[in-house]
Amino acid sequence: MKAKGKKTPAPAQSPGMLDRAQKQKVLQYSIARRWLPQLELDVAPLVATGEAQTLITDVDVFASVPDEFEGYRQVLFDCKSGSRESAIGRALWLRGLMHRLGAARGICILKGTIGMDHRLAAAGFDVTLVQEDELAAFATATGGAGPVDGSYLAKLENWDRQNALAKQSEAMADLVLFSRARFWGAGSASLASRQCIALLLRHRGDLDPAKPLHLGIFGDICALFLHALARVAVSVFYSYIHPRTQEDLADSVRYLLYGGRENYNLLNSLRQRIAPTAEGTSEDLTVPQWDKFLNLLRQSLNSPRDALRSALVAREVAWSYFDAGRAQPLTFAAELAKEAPHAAKICLLAAEYLSRAARLSPEFGKTFSEAFVALVPAVGALPAAVSLPAAVVAAAAPAHEAAAVADPNPSAAALVAPPPETPGEGPKEPVLPGFGT
Repeated sequence: MKAKGKKTPAPAQSPGMLDRAQKQKVLQYSIARRWLPQLELDVAPLVATGEAQTLITDVDVFASVPDEFEGYRQVLFDCKSGSRESAIGRALWLRGLMHRLGAARGICILKGTIGMDHRLAAAGFDVTLVQEDELAAFATATGGAGPVDGSYLAKLENWDRQNALAKQSEAMADLVLFSRARFWGAGSASLASRQCIALLLRHRGDLDPAKPLHLGIFGDICALFLHALARVAVSVFYSYIHPRTQEDLADSVRYLLYGGRENYNLLNSLRQRIAPTAEGTSEDLTVPQWDKFLNLLRQSLNSPRDALRSALVAREVAWSYFDAGRAQPLTFAAELAKEAPHAAKICLLAAEYLSRAARLSPEFGKTFSEAFVALVPAVGALPAAVSLPAAVVAAAAPAHEAAAVADPNPSAAALVAPPPETPGEGPKEPVLPGFGT
């Protein structure tokens, strides 16, 4: 018997169910603007003392806007379909989240009429109040009304399938929570990139490439890794443009990844004392597969602008594995690849790198390499004025790369294979324009 005066709590709704129509429109808007969306981003406290992670609130839609100087700027969307919501109250709440997440702009979508004074007051602290019936006009005026037909990422059902994985096991819950919360709360791009590698290493035994949903999880972590890597590439590029030598690049990136020279030297010395090899020494502290990591970063430095867009390409491909039946080809991903000529190759190298660095089944790298290779030929349809990646232009590439360009459908191995060794010399790292000899 129910207690008098008390109501039975409604069943908890899955992420994305509340205010679903508004979220669908915002998701489509973000993708049309070529912003990387994160639906239902969970926000954790900056400092936690408990053993279990505590979540304090969530953001309906969190969008990363590529910025060629800052890496990304963040925009928060708050979707409220209730008619009794206080416009200025929601705006003040959203402003607090903007401060917590370092966002540049907040957009709050409300049902009903919004008072002019509330609009003006909210605009004073970088929050835009939009009535639900104004959303279409807002999207048209700001360039977010373009078609996203064929996008797997724009389908709320695919986000639901990703979130449902968290209920399958502790490992899946950890992987999904990282995507929805911990990655976005990392204090720096360097830390976020290392966390992606560590997460896959920790769960390499829990991921099965024969399961499409697990492929989607791997692809999602790959997209997040590319998001962090692009920020690292922007920082390196605007600090050094193109480091002149391989050694200069390695040093600058090594110190950047670990918080500067002094901090790196401290961590490296501790590492060598704690974990020496049988010979009494230890290799210097680096991320796994260091040479491949540098090669991936060099590709990003060829076009930091396209590197910033590679995460969206990778996530679009990843979300195709959350789609039941994968009813359509990667047409929208191919469109994104045309707009950012370097992005598909950067994605390909990142999938290969993460698969090896995390010691996953080779099928993960192979599956995504084949998917990204399928996007590379689409670059050939671009106008001649758009420059292609220097490493794959036949006129300037070594013979083995020129052969890959000549093949209209190169294999993944052809695109990621290192240059052949010259008799009498050790393995060579390809020297790309701007790096000198």
